[in-house]
Amino acid sequence: MVSTRRFPNWTALSEPHGSLFRESGPLSRFPRLRAFRAGLGLTRLAEVPGPAGGARVLAKHEYENPTGSDADRVAYALVCQAIGASARQPRFVAAAGADLARALSRLCSLIGAPLRLVLAEEAALGPDGAGVRVDRSAPEDGLLGAIALAEEIAEAGQEWILLAAHRDPVCVAMHEFVTGREIIGQLDGLVPAAWVCGTGTGGCLAGVTRALRATGADPVVTGVTAAELPYGSAAAPRSGLPGWAGLGHGYRQPLVEGELPDLATESVRMAEARAGIREFRAATGREIGPASAANWLVARAVAAKLPPEDVVVTMFPDGPHEVTAVADLGEKTKGKG
Repeated sequence: MVSTRRFPNWTALSEPHGSLFRESGPLSRFPRLRAFRAGLGLTRLAEVPGPAGGARVLAKHEYENPTGSDADRVAYALVCQAIGASARQPRFVAAAGADLARALSRLCSLIGAPLRLVLAEEAALGPDGAGVRVDRSAPEDGLLGAIALAEEIAEAGQEWILLAAHRDPVCVAMHEFVTGREIIGQLDGLVPAAWVCGTGTGGCLAGVTRALRATGADPVVTGVTAAELPYGSAAAPRSGLPGWAGLGHGYRQPLVEGELPDLATESVRMAEARAGIREFRAATGREIGPASAANWLVARAVAAKLPPEDVVVTMFPDGPHEVTAVADLGEKTKGKG
């Protein structure tokens, strides 16, 4: 049974919450983090195929981060914050999807910190996962069950520091003051008419929204979610859901709800994302991952309703390393709606 514990209320960040994300102390204490930091961020913001006669679509290529996804930013922010908050040797526990699991495994391998991951689905951790302890929550409870189990582990043993990507405002701060500012600089004066991003854990969607609004822009914000289990759905989670699915049982990611309580969302099925991967490959000769394809499809649809002089910004959170996995997941989910 999934825990009935409710997420706490979360209010929107306000200045000076850039102070939530501080890295100088952790980098001094663990110099091996510098190699990861050197490859983090400054990913391309590049034009991708858009609709004929509609707005341009610009995608932030987050799969260029060290382990291949935007989760690298969240993992780095969480680890830095935890290191900065305590002088003791860090030992971390976290509920994670595949991308965050890979990122945390890399970081903890670099600093020699024990890591305990709670997973609802299988995740390939690679060589960085050699010393990682993995606990499995019930697959039918989805990520919500993994979150509840990770919290219980942290509460039961004081030695484990909880990294809570779904509720920690440092994730919003990272995307507001780092990712968002990168995008603004790369736009070079362009003012986006729309911002399209997966709901995910919520940090990227909320943080970049805050950054754009701080410049005086007022983009139309659209969250991308999975048709199999949309954001905020009262349906129960199950195994084999896309990475951009909601949590189920009526839960809304606190980092999204706190900043965007009236968020408009568009749903994309896994089958549509797979078709989007193929269409993008045919148009560009390049591979993207399923979450990137879902964002691209929605961004293109949004752009089709806007004039050619407008710009739509979206996120490509995952890259080619996910293409094989999505084919496998497609087999698992056949006939499940």
